[in-house]
Amino acid sequence: MRRNYHEFEQKGADLKIIVPSSGRLIKRFLNEFGPYPFPFYGDRDRSLYKAMGHITMNKPKLLLMAALGTAAGKIDSFLPSDKAQRAVALHSMKTQDVYIQGGTWIYSESGALEWYHLDKSPDNHASVERILDQLA
Repeated sequence: MRRNYHEFEQKGADLKIIVPSSGRLIKRFLNEFGPYPFPFYGDRDRSLYKAMGHITMNKPKLLLMAALGTAAGKIDSFLPSDKAQRAVALHSMKTQDVYIQGGTWIYSESGALEWYHLDKSPDNHASVERILDQLA
């Protein structure tokens, strides 16, 4: 999203990122992985995630997917190589629900839901192209 932000802007989209974390962890994440051209908001108790139908993936299944993806060379590693970024990721894995899956939601300017995609697994995100098509 960060890489394609200008394309979203051109379509008139106003991106907001909601993560299942506390404000303190978001700040730490942004210090190590930022900057981002859009705001992040926290849903620490995941009440919005749950109300919108997001699922928490089975922990062993998710870890198996990560291990198989790494072994097959499909993903480099689910942990960053940068020491400070790695520390944030490990802290997040120990203290947050990193198994809850995300999604993409598009609302009109009046607040009406236009389109959404719920991720079923970490490799099931809506593509940038699909999201941009939905904004057209």
